[in-house]
Amino acid sequence: MALGTRNAILNTFAEMLHKMPFSEITVTALVKNCGISPNTFYYHYEDIYALLNDFIGGFVSYFAVGDKDSNYQSTYDSICALLTAFKENEQSVYHIVDSISMNFIARGSLEVGKDAIRSHVIYAAKSIEGEVPQHAIDAIVDYCYYAIVGNIIRFCWQHMNADIESTARQLDVLTTATINESLRAVTNSK
Repeated sequence: MALGTRNAILNTFAEMLHKMPFSEITVTALVKNCGISPNTFYYHYEDIYALLNDFIGGFVSYFAVGDKDSNYQSTYDSICALLTAFKENEQSVYHIVDSISMNFIARGSLEVGKDAIRSHVIYAAKSIEGEVPQHAIDAIVDYCYYAIVGNIIRFCWQHMNADIESTARQLDVLTTATINESLRAVTNSK
């Protein structure tokens, strides 16, 4: 039942997000549209921002790269699919992007995509000779994550008019090179 309720909350949130900016969505309106009590909402989520993180996390996790269970085996394919999904859901994306502050992003509250980047870094680390320390993996993940998030925000600010394939190709080349060179540098510096 809990998973069904959580999915109902997420689906209602998605429907509302398509119609209105995130900043106008309230827990009161959401629970009314979903047909649940506020207590039920708060059983699943601390607040509306926790719901936003879960919503985006579920969306972004679909685009993870690397392991055998991933939907995508290359950064290029993953980023192409992600940007295409953004374009297909343009109104909802803008309802989020236009409503959240850069401070919210910078604080790290919206780090739901890091797992996708982490899977790519760990996958790449398997092909490197030598042991890669966890702190190095974390630093590489942070660097690549914020570079990709910055480019996705730029894609949105440019009204999603940039060519998706060339944007994805550029991000793939830069991200892959950064990951590989960083991993080599870390293992050679011992």
